[in-house]
Amino acid sequence: MDKSDFINGLIYITLTVFIWVSIRRVLLDKEVKGVSWMTLGGLASRSCWNLYFYTHMTLWYSLVGVTTLAFSEVTYCILLYKYSHDFRKQIHEQVVEPVKDVVEAVIDKIIPEKETSPSEQILHESVEIERMIGEGCPHTD
Repeated sequence: MDKSDFINGLIYITLTVFIWVSIRRVLLDKEVKGVSWMTLGGLASRSCWNLYFYTHMTLWYSLVGVTTLAFSEVTYCILLYKYSHDFRKQIHEQVVEPVKDVVEAVIDKIIPEKETSPSEQILHESVEIERMIGEGCPHTD
């Protein structure tokens, strides 16, 4: 037994435990803040490469450890992508859309509409009057 291979395998197993603690947290919270799935994707790709490398180098303890780690990192990466996507959608609905509406309203106030002809103004006013009649005119005192 190669002692360095055994220690390397133990390190991978320990890292696997830490990854599963994070996986549990994501599953409980169902959201991701401050962690990018792309960073973990890079680490997972390295672990997947090590599956081949340790097999080729016949480092069996390291292979067992990195197998558990690669599986855990890929699982974690998928969950991070899934819940960060939901989070981005939620942010878009709660922040981006209202801000977009405010910006559009400000732009409408700042940038004057094009000049309309008198006939277009009359048409617009008649449509507005019909809309008000359909909704019921506000009463005046």
